[in-house]
Amino acid sequence: MDYSIISPYIRRAMYSRIPAAVKIDTRIILDYELIYVRDGQCRLECRGKTYECGRGDIIFLRPGVPHSIESIGTTAFDQPHIHFDMCSDPRSPEVYVCFSDYDGLSQKDRSLIRRDIVDIDIPAVFHPEKSAYFGAQFTEIIELFSQEGRFYQLLCKEKLLHLLYMIFSLFDKAAEGDTEGTDSKMISIKNYIDNNYTQKLSLDVLEQYFCLNKFYIEVCFKKTFGVTVIKYYNNVRFENACKLLKSGSRVGEAADALGFDNIYSFSRFFKNFSGISPRLYTERLKKEENV
Repeated sequence: MDYSIISPYIRRAMYSRIPAAVKIDTRIILDYELIYVRDGQCRLECRGKTYECGRGDIIFLRPGVPHSIESIGTTAFDQPHIHFDMCSDPRSPEVYVCFSDYDGLSQKDRSLIRRDIVDIDIPAVFHPEKSAYFGAQFTEIIELFSQEGRFYQLLCKEKLLHLLYMIFSLFDKAAEGDTEGTDSKMISIKNYIDNNYTQKLSLDVLEQYFCLNKFYIEVCFKKTFGVTVIKYYNNVRFENACKLLKSGSRVGEAADALGFDNIYSFSRFFKNFSGISPRLYTERLKKEENV
């Protein structure tokens, strides 16, 4: 797949709810559709498979593929969704959101079915680890699209490209094969954290420093080391906090050395990890020394 040709045309981006027990009968769509299951449940039938979809799931529908969606359960199926062409072309404005099967389309309408250029094996339904983050991307796109502010088309396209990047990254097997390059990048990030744990680090900071997408960092770091970036960073800070307190540093001195704004934020951080305050930790150390 030549990713350089991707230039999305967003046709619809909106919130909608399907009442309980309502079914959208078998249809095809002319374009791509991404749906985020914000609440409720639905049953998707697509390519001979049945999927039970719940909160946090993402539905990826391709052009020309027959499918049906039924709201199940006792509450409405809340489904922020985006219809789009993967590549904008002169006929993009003619394409509409279709609710018919292939046989019900005229020859002209059939000619509007977008070519499916995505050769990555993306399932019709999947549940990303950081589903809330995915949902936030949907919200941003929908809000920008509905407000129609200055240059909103460019901003929507930027956000959708980021969303597509996250999805492609999850399922691109070719990228998984390039483990050597990925591992070296993640080792560099780990070493950077080891040497700069006294600074305030975040995924945004690492993204700017290493010129890598923060979602890519988050996914690959956990694959490489079995722990998220932020958890590793906090583990390093906690281990060094314990070393400082064991060496005789006061609580305030340890907080300053580790770059905390004040003793109170340091104490909260320490207690979240150990279950006890740093002051109580030092008192226990003294008791153990006197035994």
